[in-house]
Amino acid sequence: MEGQTPSAALELSVVLPCLNEVETLPGCLDRVRSALRTGGLTGEIIVADNGSTHGSPEAAAGLGAKVLHVPPRGYGNAVEAGVAVATAGE
Repeated sequence: MEGQTPSAALELSVVLPCLNEVETLPGCLDRVRSALRTGGLTGEIIVADNGSTHGSPEAAAGLGAKVLHVPPRGYGNAVEAGVAVATAGE
């Protein structure tokens, strides 16, 4: 994925909590990639899916994002799980 490199070189991890966002994911991921390029940053995009039923995890993976399935419902749970697997700065 463009803007994404092995974890040792990552400068930024972007966590996107997600619940049935299949229609908005392409635009969101494009904007994140654009911001990484503009800032000259290497990074990863983590989509923390919180139980989508409309194809969001598949869409995110197909667009090159790292997908994390987060069974406990809630925005906070999705964010927390995404941050826990973020590898930037390690």
